[in-house]
Amino acid sequence: MEKKQSFKLIDGIFLPQEIGELLFAMINNKITFHNEHAFSRSIRFNEDATRSEKRVEELKKFYTDLEQLIQFATENNLKFKIKSDVEITLEK
Repeated sequence: MEKKQSFKLIDGIFLPQEIGELLFAMINNKITFHNEHAFSRSIRFNEDATRSEKRVEELKKFYTDLEQLIQFATENNLKFKIKSDVEITLEK
């Protein structure tokens, strides 16, 4: 098996509503993941959750910025062309 692989996650042209549904779902899932991870690590292992908390704030900012971009695209009858790959590297 290769140590590094790339997978196509998103590739297409989307209406503002479509991209909103797709990306807001992804952002919300990531926020939930980090909140649960931070809570679990903090309660179970008394570990610092600063990294997850910081990431949640970044994701919330992305969410707000995306809302504005979608509104602009909607008002101006624009579509979104998005390509997103996930690159995975196996390490020891």
